[in-house]
Amino acid sequence: MSTVNCTVVRGHTPTLDENGEYQPTPTRLKLIATPGVTITLTDEIQAEDIKLTAVTKAELNADVVDGSTLVGGAGTALSAKDKGITIAKLADAVQDLIATIALTGTDDKDNTGTMSIQVRDAAGNNLAQRSRVRTWISTSDYGAPVARTDFSVTTGTELQEVEANADYEVITDATGKVVMNIDEGGAGTVYVMAEVNGRIYSAQLDITAP
Repeated sequence: MSTVNCTVVRGHTPTLDENGEYQPTPTRLKLIATPGVTITLTDEIQAEDIKLTAVTKAELNADVVDGSTLVGGAGTALSAKDKGITIAKLADAVQDLIATIALTGTDDKDNTGTMSIQVRDAAGNNLAQRSRVRTWISTSDYGAPVARTDFSVTTGTELQEVEANADYEVITDATGKVVMNIDEGGAGTVYVMAEVNGRIYSAQLDITAP
């Protein structure tokens, strides 16, 4: 541990007069009360001499938001590049990694219709990349596949037919879209489900006759 040496020098050395007495004056009294101090370090400051102080979450956040430089272990300087980590910035960074689906049905009013399946990111933007989607048609919301007169891929690439005219695995086109053709063979209500990354989405489509 470091040692600090202090040398104190009095401001005035008292002397006796010819009568062997000390005669105080205002100036001399002031000097006596104002000593000089010299401090010398016998060696450099050691790491163990530095005491760590706990920093609260609020204080750390304030430093980062202000763009201050934080000092890490072994003297490493850590600069707050983006001036604060927020939920919005985290969401922006990972939104393309979280796929969702938007379903849009169209009634052609001739016993047929289509269902557009668009893969989107977590912010609701179209995810312009190829994704694998499973889609099926049913007569109930989130129901098991039920074959129709036709349920087939018109946009995208059929990867696997799980059940004819009912259940398919499909690769989207480069824009992240799949379009399924639906032939109900008459007026009726159908439900189309689509799954991506384990999440299932559903949409109802009312198909009318000519």
